[in-house]
Amino acid sequence: MPSGFSELKSRIIDTGLCTRCGGCAASCPVDAISFTSRGMELTGECIECGICLEICPGKGMDLSFHERRLFGRSRKKPQGGPIGIHRSRMDLTASEREVFIKGYYGGRVSALLIHLLEKDEIDAALLTDWSGTEELSVGRGVVARSREDVLRSASSKYVFSPVLSLLKEIYGDESIRSAALVGLPCHIHAFRNMELHPGTEHLVKKVAYVISLNCGGANLDEEHWKALVEKLTGVNGEDIASFRSRKVSGTGLRFTVTRKGGGVVEKEMPLRTYLAEIDRSGIWERCRMCPDYSGELSDITFGMPVMRTPRGEEAVLCAVKEGALMRSSFKRRTSQRVIDMVMSRRKKWRAKRTMARREKEGKRVPRFS
Repeated sequence: MPSGFSELKSRIIDTGLCTRCGGCAASCPVDAISFTSRGMELTGECIECGICLEICPGKGMDLSFHERRLFGRSRKKPQGGPIGIHRSRMDLTASEREVFIKGYYGGRVSALLIHLLEKDEIDAALLTDWSGTEELSVGRGVVARSREDVLRSASSKYVFSPVLSLLKEIYGDESIRSAALVGLPCHIHAFRNMELHPGTEHLVKKVAYVISLNCGGANLDEEHWKALVEKLTGVNGEDIASFRSRKVSGTGLRFTVTRKGGGVVEKEMPLRTYLAEIDRSGIWERCRMCPDYSGELSDITFGMPVMRTPRGEEAVLCAVKEGALMRSSFKRRTSQRVIDMVMSRRKKWRAKRTMARREKEGKRVPRFS
């Protein structure tokens, strides 16, 4: 049976199941697949090895299998519960003011990464940067080697990102002995598949920490991103040079738009208003079918964070003990827990409803177990 990019395209890309996680580009042994703002494209000669299709998370994920492999057990209800299998959870923020302000909501990821770099636990962090790109819907993968690098890429990004392609870069870099990978649940799913494939397992050996961001599944393509930002801020979509969102409270967001000709526009609104606008703006169809809000196969999930593996728990507790992270306020802790519960159940409900609709229409759907 055909197993190369043509099969990936017909089964995943053309049927709306592609997450644009970049896993296929990362896994291609001849670098024939490229990540573009238009999606995944064949830009070289395919050798029909089939690796891209085998590691692709677009077709679904056996969450129970990977839970048993990673954590030694699986849940009775594979898609139940708000945050997945975990050892502990703590409500934390960055201790340093600079890191706190640059983060999306408390700078927790940045604080932990800086701590790991300064302790020589890692030599680099694989991150997504939203600057220096022409598209609002696409970030670029960066290898952060210092505090300054981490802060330049601070703040959570919910955009299509080729961060997994950096696995090839660090594999060939002898100066990098270990690294942390930060991504969305779709990136984590592809990474876990790569760990088990003989054609890609060498690429993931240097990754010591797999860190996921909570994700409500709100990716949009370029056209819809521009229309959404224009509606939210009043800035013409074609005049937007950059866009940044940051939580200013548990239920409030601040948007900062930089115009191409100069000038900055800021606007604040309730989180619920933003989510309602996102839902009306044409969320990427595959994102609507993902039930994983909290990156259930990661070592650590932010939000709070949630620690799932001994290694992840040890890293966070050490950062707390040495002052890089500190306990957040009661109000912030309460709002984060409520948001996590609501968003997790909302995403699972939306995935179930979307897949049921697509099956009635005779379309392919991902399979989760």
